[in-house]
Amino acid sequence: MTFIPFFIVTPKQPFPVITECGGEHQFCLRSLHPSSGISCSVYDARPMVELHWFERTTDDKKILTESNVTSVGDVMYTSRITTTNYFNDDILLELLVCKAKSSPPLLQRMESMVLVQRNDRTLPFSTPVLKYFKKNAKLTLSCSDKDILFLVWSAMRSPSDFENIAYAIFTNYNVLETFSEDFKLDSTGSLVISQVQVQHEGLYNCVHGDGVHEDVKTYEVVVYVPPDSIYPVVEECGDQDNCFLEVDFAGNLTCLVKRIRPQVELEWVVVDKSQSWAITFKNKEKLIKDNGGTFDVSLKTTYHTNVGYQNNITVQCRVSGKHAELFDLRRNINLLLRTAKTRTFITELKRKYENLYGKIFPIPYNSKISFKVDEVFINSGIEFLPSNGHDTWQRLDSYLYMFQDSWVESKRIIIEGFPGYGKSTLLLHIAYDWHHKASGSPLDDVEILILLPLRNIGSIKSVFQAIKELLLPKDTQLTESDIQNIVQNCSSVVMLLDGYDEYPDKDSNVETDVQDIIEMKMLQECKVILTTRPPQLPKSYSSNTKRLRLLGFDENSRLKYILKSVTKNQADAIKAEERLKAFPILKDLCESPLFFAMFAHVREQIGNKEDVEFNSVTTYFQHMVTCFHTHMQSKTKYEILRRQYENFESNHDSLNKVAFKNLRNIEQEFVLEKEQLTRNFDEDFYKFYVRIGILKEEKVIVTSDRSPVVQNNTEVRFYHRLFHEWYAAHYLADNIKSTENTKLLKKLNPAEFPDVYRFACGLDRYAADKIIKYLDKIGSQNFKLLCLVERDGKVDNLIRILGEKCAKDISIRNDDNILKQRSTLQLIKIASHHKASHIFQHWLICSI
Repeated sequence: MTFIPFFIVTPKQPFPVITECGGEHQFCLRSLHPSSGISCSVYDARPMVELHWFERTTDDKKILTESNVTSVGDVMYTSRITTTNYFNDDILLELLVCKAKSSPPLLQRMESMVLVQRNDRTLPFSTPVLKYFKKNAKLTLSCSDKDILFLVWSAMRSPSDFENIAYAIFTNYNVLETFSEDFKLDSTGSLVISQVQVQHEGLYNCVHGDGVHEDVKTYEVVVYVPPDSIYPVVEECGDQDNCFLEVDFAGNLTCLVKRIRPQVELEWVVVDKSQSWAITFKNKEKLIKDNGGTFDVSLKTTYHTNVGYQNNITVQCRVSGKHAELFDLRRNINLLLRTAKTRTFITELKRKYENLYGKIFPIPYNSKISFKVDEVFINSGIEFLPSNGHDTWQRLDSYLYMFQDSWVESKRIIIEGFPGYGKSTLLLHIAYDWHHKASGSPLDDVEILILLPLRNIGSIKSVFQAIKELLLPKDTQLTESDIQNIVQNCSSVVMLLDGYDEYPDKDSNVETDVQDIIEMKMLQECKVILTTRPPQLPKSYSSNTKRLRLLGFDENSRLKYILKSVTKNQADAIKAEERLKAFPILKDLCESPLFFAMFAHVREQIGNKEDVEFNSVTTYFQHMVTCFHTHMQSKTKYEILRRQYENFESNHDSLNKVAFKNLRNIEQEFVLEKEQLTRNFDEDFYKFYVRIGILKEEKVIVTSDRSPVVQNNTEVRFYHRLFHEWYAAHYLADNIKSTENTKLLKKLNPAEFPDVYRFACGLDRYAADKIIKYLDKIGSQNFKLLCLVERDGKVDNLIRILGEKCAKDISIRNDDNILKQRSTLQLIKIASHHKASHIFQHWLICSI
């Protein structure tokens, strides 16, 4: 028998290679022009492999247009077949199959497939189906519920361009391929994203068919993020779902949704359609803030109510437009329409406060240097006394805690502070905050704020009458009854009562509204803040009252003030503070914001002269008073007036006498009657001291039991209590230096008038000797040492005496009077500055 050798060579590729798919892929998706040819090959085989192209449909259909190629070499063959014109005119996708045939079979897989997408036509798409998916949720989009042979998923990457992202072929092979790790296809060809993200938003298109019929399905995918709140935010409402706002007949309404996706539309509507005619909305201003994936959307709308409509209106802010079904967000607001009288009242109050806080003069003699209160206000030291049984004062970071901190917030608050410590400035700043609705301020929701200077009330018993006379214009149409009705029916009222220590009726047995308010017998829902100087607390006040005290300026506060109001130069600011440190005797005085401000501005005005020495309070105050006079004298061109002004500066005995006698009159509380002054003073002398700012005139309102008619009187006060005490000290020094009579001293309590004593000692050495002897007799040892510094104008003697005293302990205790506590602390500061720590190393500081 003869054997004929038969060689078999198996190709390296286990399947027919479609050139457009590359050598590694049995299946692929390609976008081609209809005129493009597609080739299929089998390389290096023996025997030769026969190839044919088919169009895959429900039944394979052979493509007739094809060309065959060739063998290579003597042993192995390469088969190649190319087809063209394979697209039907009415379809976008064709599934072409390259089939191999050989005997024996040389390939592991006898078919390869290419899903061809023609690229000469715009991709068809249907009306998009809107689909919402929560961020990080699973996304599933189905393509078809029919029997199909293939599909292609694409996503819109630009306004007119879709990009293929996945395809599927459903034959015996079931090909499921994606072009990004973000996407998967399930067994039915549905597109799946395991955790959908914002970048997955957009249009998705699925073209599917069976080779004969074709269809398309389009989706619009929106990724949503629920907002922070379950309803739109209206700042005035806080956390209340159904809130009430007292509003004018026209104004603005603003609502906000925060950190939401997608962007939504907001609208204001009337809840009760029968009220639609009563209010109109216009001038809608939409603001969008992009948070990087989410948005803050706010809508500010102007509303107008029809004239004559007096009822309340319930309006609603809600999500509207395309995504309204996704977010059922709505917020009801009950608009309580203010009466015209309420609007007038608030407007007139604001105009009054603008005038008050808009003109702050740190140097009273120079009206060219003026500020608004927010330009000079420093949020400096403040403490509160807990009501939990402890008697230790605790620090507060800000005065705003009076309105929001649970420890301090109360319907009744008393703020204590020494003269010049900024009590009135603080209340003016609160009025400024209320007027301007400062962002984030707890005063935003305060409807009405009333600021009453108690010293100007006179003998008026009704607080509503005082409001009318002191705060509203003369031609106001509001009556006392109107004001009472507005205040008592307003949703939120803050009342600031300034200067209880100067209130004329504080020691009276006659009942007044002010005292009833303090005791919470009246206006119980109103928040009341009362200021006073220690120890002038009301004799009786509500048990729920919280007490606060102002600490004045520390080094940090002084530096902040200089940088804010005097100079922006950091080096100059530090230099000014160092200059103050050189005179420790002044540190106590400059804890007063008022006097430190004066010190800083005067220093700046005179050119920061460093040769002026302040070794005592008296020398400093004398310098300040001299600046008042020098400024006035420099303004006149006439020599005769200059000599007159110099005479007024040197000779002021009449002013000294009136100041001293009025100082002892407790009921007058440092108030000088203008008629009394003009009887005792030369008219030019009086006008001069008013013009330079040492005296100031104030209008006060008074009534009498015999007549209900309100009278406007003019009272005269010194610019500050210390100026009053300065001139009273002149009288005291002049009248005790030449006699052994100490009656004048016995009538002046050094604890109440310490600066009169210190000034008198600094003005005259002979008077100082008698005062120091008197203080020694009554046991005011530490205060006596401060008076000694004033007499000598230096601290040398003080340091020596302190060294002799250190043999026994010196203590500061709770039950010590204020004079002893403050005197001892000042002595410690002076000794510390002069590096005399050995002086008080034995001192026992028990408590302060």
